[in-house]
Amino acid sequence: MARIAVLGGTGYAGSHIVKEAVDRGHTVVSVARVAPAERIHGATYIEGTLLDIPGLVAELEGVDVVVSAVPGRG
Repeated sequence: MARIAVLGGTGYAGSHIVKEAVDRGHTVVSVARVAPAERIHGATYIEGTLLDIPGLVAELEGVDVVVSAVPGRG
């Protein structure tokens, strides 16, 4: 199975993507500014921001797929 990172993994779309990927047996890392109160069992949660490029790159090392579920905001 794949190792998947979901950027914005705690939002509406992101949390559904995380759940579906975990249910399908993938290893999932959810990256968001704030970890959710209710976590999906089997997913790993990382608090961080897209603006911290060096930290984000380190967290994404070894990931097969990156899904961006970050909303477009001004």
